[in-house]
Amino acid sequence: MRDILNIRCGGTAAVVGLWIALLGVNGCQPVQNAQTYDASARADLEQGKDDLAIADETKAIELNPNFASAYSGRGVAYQHQNKLDLAIADYTKAIELNPNLADTYLVRANAYQGQNNLDLAIADYTRVIELISNSADAYSGRASAHLSQKKFDLAIADFNKAIQFNPKSAAAGLLGRGQAYQGQGKLDLAIFDFTRAIELKPNDASLYLVRGGAYIDQHYPELAIADFTKAIELNPSDASGFGSRASVYLGQGKYDSTIADATIAIELNPNDAVLYRVRASAYYSQQKFDLAIADCNKAIELNPNDTQAYTRRALVYSRQNKLELAIADTTKVIELSPNDASAYDERAVMYHMQKTLDLAIADYTKAIELNPKDAEAYVSRGSIYIEQKRPELAIVDLQKYLQLAPNASDSETVRGAVAALNNMGYR
Repeated sequence: MRDILNIRCGGTAAVVGLWIALLGVNGCQPVQNAQTYDASARADLEQGKDDLAIADETKAIELNPNFASAYSGRGVAYQHQNKLDLAIADYTKAIELNPNLADTYLVRANAYQGQNNLDLAIADYTRVIELISNSADAYSGRASAHLSQKKFDLAIADFNKAIQFNPKSAAAGLLGRGQAYQGQGKLDLAIFDFTRAIELKPNDASLYLVRGGAYIDQHYPELAIADFTKAIELNPSDASGFGSRASVYLGQGKYDSTIADATIAIELNPNDAVLYRVRASAYYSQQKFDLAIADCNKAIELNPNDTQAYTRRALVYSRQNKLELAIADTTKVIELSPNDASAYDERAVMYHMQKTLDLAIADYTKAIELNPKDAEAYVSRGSIYIEQKRPELAIVDLQKYLQLAPNASDSETVRGAVAALNNMGYR
């Protein structure tokens, strides 16, 4: 056994009494009991020696199969190694042996949350609160689970409790509560909480990233850029700040700045498909189509289910008049997201360009089925009916367009077309 007691044989007469107390009948071998192994495992956990902790707790369990603390400790080690199923099994055994272990319910709840088993996590956090009514960790954990379930009112109530019971860690609670407010669309309250969190932890780059995202939702791009810039200043090795700022620049039409920031972000995190998509959009807007396609290709390589990458590449192919390739990419989007009305709209446009009018009509019809308020689909289908000399159907679609978009920029032109068809005797 490892020298758990840190004592060597020999010594002087002055320590004989201590030896008698600590040693068994086998000379210089310490008594090997479950508590001793458990204590050693706990020390190993403190030092991040998870494999040693598992070995010690396993030995403790062999010596005492009903030792709840050993199961709990081994579960913690497994959780450190992200072996969540093993961790949960050990926590469950510990709870069976001692149903009042609040700390074990808490760590099992965290493990369940790591598996996205949110209802089970919430049940365990609730049990902790029953055992320890002022457990800030349990309220915070349960709040996070509610937030993931988009149960924003419940999340806010629990974050309030977490802040109340642990004001020294209020920044985390304010961050979570702000995210819940953001989910409710209460952006002023969200930004207020994010700002308070920043006041408490002014050097936490992640807080500026979150507040910057809220400013984007509020359509304050300059404030968002300022926050992303601050995040970059605090943590220049994190791609998130550069990537977020690049997206804002893209929305502002600052394509050179977009490309510069996206390129730095890609250097820092070359496996993020979104960064390639953002840069591809800037290249597309600059009509650098080959570069845009190369970035879309990389995004798809990294994430073959990235519908936005296929959509962007289809747009580039369309501009290059490579309609078969564009249609193939849009068809892939539809396969991945069959309820995306806009994808049918886009493919219909390409079919129309190819003069395969029946296919275009079929796609516009599907888009309308998925989104009955899709005004553009009606006017586009109506224009095809005119080409096909099917005026009665055209009138129905054009009138529906005017009903859905009475103030559209082309509404007078569409009204004129309807009037002309009516004058020709069609109704």
